[in-house]
Amino acid sequence: MRVFHKKNGGVSSARNIGIENSKGNWVTFIDSDDWVEKDYLNCLLENNEEGFAVSAYIYEREYNISYEKLNDELITIGPDTLTGILMKGAFTTPYSKLYKYEILKNENIRFNCKLTSGEDTLFVWTYLLYIDKIKTIDRFTYHYCITENGLSNKRISIDESMFAMDCFYKLLLEFQKKHKNFDIRVRHIWLVDQFFKKVINEEVCENKIIYQRRKKISKILKNESFDCLVKDKAIMPKGLKRKIFDFLAKNKYLTLLTLYMYFYKYN
Repeated sequence: MRVFHKKNGGVSSARNIGIENSKGNWVTFIDSDDWVEKDYLNCLLENNEEGFAVSAYIYEREYNISYEKLNDELITIGPDTLTGILMKGAFTTPYSKLYKYEILKNENIRFNCKLTSGEDTLFVWTYLLYIDKIKTIDRFTYHYCITENGLSNKRISIDESMFAMDCFYKLLLEFQKKHKNFDIRVRHIWLVDQFFKKVINEEVCENKIIYQRRKKISKILKNESFDCLVKDKAIMPKGLKRKIFDFLAKNKYLTLLTLYMYFYKYN
């Protein structure tokens, strides 16, 4: 076992140090709050002929437990399966997985240190771009412990959200190049909705100063990804309040939208 000490630069920086100093054939990640079953590594190694083994895992909260279930199967990545893979929670987190070091090294796959939210998913999806098959395991080998002050509760700024959207969209375009008939639209619209739901509710709705709120909404309205979201009528089910929001946003009624956001929380 080797331990590396470094100045605190965030979880992505720490994980990248681990990747860059790896000596073996395989890489896995275990967060400091989490724990794994005794045969965690053995289970992943036994199922990693294709270069990517993924096991089921458990979310442990203070008052309840939930499960990210997987079937025991070999999945071929292609235009027909890719959307389902990218929509599944198991492929948005870096843990409970065994990565081939050679692929991480040759393709220079690292965690993006400019992101504090979404960097996990971006890392896993980038890895998926360079493999053809995934072995999923139905055993629960990893325990992800969610704490009140954990990293999963961090806030994301509008600027970071926009940067993340650019990163994801470029990656989805790469998937489309590799898998010719892959439709990026569903996944892109869903991601945009999730990112902006968080940033609007935290950065805009909680801000009581009118001119600051207006300034932040103005930034959001100029984003191309957000523009795609509000113009799309087919992807997400929308109630009356959300339809009013989309109408104001689509037509760039900045002042009216700023006032409307006092009464409506984006969902």
